[in-house]
Formats: sequence, structure tokens, C-alpha cells
Amino acid sequence: SNNNIAIGHQALEGEDLSHGNVAIGYQTLQDQNSTVANNVAIGYQSLDATDDNDFNVAVGYQTLTAQDAAAGTTANTAVGYKAGAGLTSATGTTAVGYLAGGSATMTGAVNTLIGSTAGAAITSGAYNTIVGADAGDAFTTGDKNTVVGYRAMGQADGEEDDNTAVGEAALGQLSGDAAEDNVA
Repeated sequence: SNNNIAIGHQALEGEDLSHGNVAIGYQTLQDQNSTVANNVAIGYQSLDATDDNDFNVAVGYQTLTAQDAAAGTTANTAVGYKAGAGLTSATGTTAVGYLAGGSATMTGAVNTLIGSTAGAAITSGAYNTIVGADAGDAFTTGDKNTVVGYRAMGQADGEEDDNTAVGEAALGQLSGDAAEDNVA
């Protein structure tokens, strides 16, 4: 180990050749056993399944707890109770807030999810920006949506792509795979 900090039962337990990691809390960064580098995990079981991922920040109870992407840079950030908890192989994703990014198995990359339950059901959806409590909370596979406001696009539950919704409940009833290129 090189320049790692581990505080808590089973924190950095599988540590092998990793460096520059900070693990604070029960089972944080527990399963990493390779050259994991430059991660910060603070909170009960944060980043506990990570094996060979770098440049992640997880702060809160079970944040990024399922992340187990293939070797390499994943660069995810999650802050809040179970933020990004279901994220497995997505890269470049930011989830901030209570259950932001939810617990659905997320593989879609480069999503920005800010607010309580924002983007909570995203699975393979990618390149979405979702800001607001309950905004886009039923999204699953939609790509390249910009959603800002409480419950904005709250019913979107499929492959809604390239939509822009700004304001409380904007495009709130929009749903269906053909729902594309809408602005409200």
C-alpha cells in the first residue's frame, strides 16, 4: 500500500497494490484488491464492491455500493444516502442527494443527477442532466435529456430522448419510447 488512509472495520480490507485512497467507515473500499488509485470513500459500505476503479468520490451511506466496472477509470461522484447505489459500470456520473441515481442497475454513462431521487430509475440512459427533487425519477433508458425542476419529466419511463424540461412538473406526463425532441 502506498499513501492510503483506512479508518473503520474492514476498510480497504482487500488492499494489495492500491495507492492514494481514503476509506473511512465500515467496509469502505472493502473489495478492492488491485491497483485501485485515488478514490475517496466515506460512509458505511461506500464503494465496497469496487475492484479496480479509479478517481471516484463516494460520501454517504452505501454510496456507489454496487460499482464494479471493469478495470480502469470510472470517475464517478456520489454524495448522499444511497446516491448512485445501483451504479455498476457507468463512468463519469455525478449523483448528489438522497437516492439520487437510485438503486436500479445503472450502466449509462455521463449522467448528472442532483436532487432527492433525481434519476432514481436510470438503467442504460446516458448523457442526461437531471436537477430537482423527484425530477426524471422514472427514467430508465432515455438519453440526452435536460430536466430541471421538481417532478419535471416525472412520468418519463422509457426511451425518451433529447427532451428539455424546465420548471415544476414540466413535461410531467411525457412518457413513451417515441417521446423525443420536446421542449417545455
